[in-house]
Amino acid sequence: MRHDGCGAVSAMNAIVPRATVAGIVAHRNRALELFGEAHDRLSAAASAITVARKALAAACAGRNSYNFSSEAARAAFLDGLKLPDRDDFLTTARRLTDTEVWSHIIEITDLERLMDRTAKDQLRHDLLADPPEPTIENVYAAESEARRPPIPSEGDHLIRRKATSHSD
Repeated sequence: MRHDGCGAVSAMNAIVPRATVAGIVAHRNRALELFGEAHDRLSAAASAITVARKALAAACAGRNSYNFSSEAARAAFLDGLKLPDRDDFLTTARRLTDTEVWSHIIEITDLERLMDRTAKDQLRHDLLADPPEPTIENVYAAESEARRPPIPSEGDHLIRRKATSHSD
């Protein structure tokens, strides 16, 4: 793997070709557009159900002994759709989509093989809590980070020093 001196990875030497990553990112972006369109259509359907419910109310007197037994079906069918706020819906769609995309990227790049246990645990936490946007740049940055040799912490040095001093 070639680095440019600033930690950037040469796309030619990356595990997955740039075109593949670009295709995944494009599909992710399209999926988010479609989730937005889906919410818009669900909202229109909810409005249509409200109009139909009003038309039904104008056509009949309400509940009596002949239609009372269908109360559960009536409530399920006529209460309409309960839609989340559009921003909340799209935030959830983005979080779930990005988690799925990163999961796929990790699988096809074998990125997990390059990470230690701490990095894997942190990645799992981040993907479930607030995954980063899977852009081409972020994918290659993650790969570069995983390939970088770990920097020993002070605790690691202390453990090695104690082990060395006991063996003398």
